[in-house]
Amino acid sequence: MLSCMTDEQKDALAGKLMFEHGTLVKEIAILEAEADRFGRVFVQAGILLSKSPQSLIFNRVSFDSRFGGQPAINIEELDGKRVLELTNEIRVKIVRRDEIIMRLKGMGINL
Repeated sequence: MLSCMTDEQKDALAGKLMFEHGTLVKEIAILEAEADRFGRVFVQAGILLSKSPQSLIFNRVSFDSRFGGQPAINIEELDGKRVLELTNEIRVKIVRRDEIIMRLKGMGINL
C-alpha cells in the first residue's frame, strides 16, 4: 500500500499516526492513574476485610461508632464492573499503540 502513495501522502499518514500515538500514550496514562486509584482502595478494603472486617465503613452508610476509626470508603470505588471496563480499555489502547509503532517502523520512523 505504501508503494502506491506519494511522498506527501506518506508524510500525511505518518503525521496522523504519530498524532494518534501521542493521544493514546496520554489516554493510557490517564487510565493507568485511574487504575492506581482503584488499586489503592482495593488494597485498603482488602486489608480491612482480612484483619478487621467490622471496621470496613462506607460513606453514606450509618454504623455503630464502636466500629469507626478507619477512613470511610466510597462504595463506587469498589466497582468491579468499572475495573473490568478499565482494564479492557487499557489493553485495547496498548494494542493499538503498538500497532501504530510497528506501522511507523515499517515506514522507517522509530518513536
